[in-house]
Amino acid sequence: LQTNTTLTSLKLSRNRLQSNDILHLVKVLKEGTNNTLRLLDLNNNCIDDDGMQAIALALPKMHCLQKLLMLNHVIHQDVTARLLLKGMQLNTHLEVFELDPTLPGYNEMQLCCALNRAGRQLLTTSQHVPLALW
Repeated sequence: LQTNTTLTSLKLSRNRLQSNDILHLVKVLKEGTNNTLRLLDLNNNCIDDDGMQAIALALPKMHCLQKLLMLNHVIHQDVTARLLLKGMQLNTHLEVFELDPTLPGYNEMQLCCALNRAGRQLLTTSQHVPLALW
């Protein structure tokens, strides 16, 4: 993934990935060397709170990812839900974030996605962009 120049979609659902697998994947995604990956499907794996927290901490640096699918993972700690929400609040590019709708902060995370789809990154860019475009 570090040297990838063409892969836009990575579907890893139902691969029994665990948190230690996710740590390696997240390291590559947050380094910013991959600028083509748009979809990451991690549905139905064995990711625990540690893996989810690693993803949450990397969310602000995932500038190219537009869709992150993480259904059917059980989150046991409230701190994990708070970190996911904070990560989404700092990410201005992720437009679809699928996860358990009963998770605390789920609605706020979906609001962040909706704002991103509407062009929230225009408000955080250092380039001059007329706000009327937003």
